Amino acid sequence: MLLGVGFFVTLVLAWYHGEKGHQRVGGVELLMLAALLLIAGVAVRQVTESGASDDSSETVLAPPLGAASVEGASIAVLPFENQSAEPENEYFSDGITDDIITQLAKIGGLKVISKTSVMKYRDRGNKSLKEIGEELSVAAILEGGVRRVGDRVRINAQLIDARTDRNMWAETYDQELTAANIFAIQSDVALEIARALRATLAPEVSERIERAPTTSLEAYDLYARGRYLWGQQTRESLEESVDLFQRAIAIDSTYALAYS
Repeated sequence: MLLGVGFFVTLVLAWYHGEKGHQRVGGVELLMLAALLLIAGVAVRQVTESGASDDSSETVLAPPLGAASVEGASIAVLPFENQSAEPENEYFSDGITDDIITQLAKIGGLKVISKTSVMKYRDRGNKSLKEIGEELSVAAILEGGVRRVGDRVRINAQLIDARTDRNMWAETYDQELTAANIFAIQSDVALEIARALRATLAPEVSERIERAPTTSLEAYDLYARGRYLWGQQTRESLEESVDLFQRAIAIDSTYALAYS
């Protein structure tokens, strides 16, 4: 930038002195000056880029998985399907989707598409994952389903290469319905995706991902219901969601997500 400004100033001064009757700077000299400035600019840029490449970061990401137009370390988490017999359990599957997106967003350098952008694919019809990947410009897509029956929860998830439709990772979790198990599943999904995308996590990042926000299943359930209603963005749903968040806080006063 400084070289560019200096070149502009040089041109103005050359023109000014030429108009005043002093020795005019010739076109050849100006071209030589421009060439020298451009060479210096290229050299500075190369040095800067070389220094930047030596900097270390907490996450080392894999080469791009998709086509040239697709972001390299990028993922979209499609809304997890509610596979429970009760339609009202959709808030629970939505909560799992939200939590996994939140966990993945903790991985520095990984582009994670927001829930707002992926919700339109809840009922995607005949649209293929490759088409969705192209629309969202992501290299990978995570999809899955949640079944909640009594005191058991079953979550299945699979990571797909959006370019080739190749299955990169898949897992099914069938466990007792507890807060600890739910958060452990979400953390495991995030860590497995990081491995599949060949991302190296710093210990403090892994610790953040594995940290459970609450130990109370009841508080988590109230929070998930509240967040589901908040997403509907009506006066009634917002007021009800506030009540649910406050009830969650009453059960667990350290539940930071319910406060936020």
